[in-house]
Amino acid sequence: MIVSKKLSQWSVVAAAVTVLSSLGCGGGSVTPELIPVMGKVTLEGQPVVEGAVSLRDASGQLQPAGLIAADGTYKIYLGKNEGAPAGEYRALVFVRQTPRNAAGEVTGLPKMIGNQKYASEHTTPLKITVKPDAAPGAYDLSLNR
Repeated sequence: MIVSKKLSQWSVVAAAVTVLSSLGCGGGSVTPELIPVMGKVTLEGQPVVEGAVSLRDASGQLQPAGLIAADGTYKIYLGKNEGAPAGEYRALVFVRQTPRNAAGEVTGLPKMIGNQKYASEHTTPLKITVKPDAAPGAYDLSLNR
């Protein structure tokens, strides 16, 4: 029962990221011009190896998102399209860790790690400005415990 409940919690997080990233601007069929957003997420200076990044614009209507790869890098998507419209965003970071054995097989349920302030748009201090001429590393996100 506990295992089922924890799996359900992760299913909800995964579904929320998928749904939120596919919502787009919520209205018409016109897709805004998208700018590539790629960066690296680190926790205490080390690459985060599992999780997701979600962006929130001031209106709350625009919520592009992407998954964190094993090397800590991420790419943002708006629906199925890579990138995000230009603008100011709060960055939410969901860092998780799935226990695995030496062969890489999952041995337990994933758990959220790191400081939970990064997972809420009300408490995250992380902000990024998406713009066409962003410098390398402009979208990197550094987290503390």
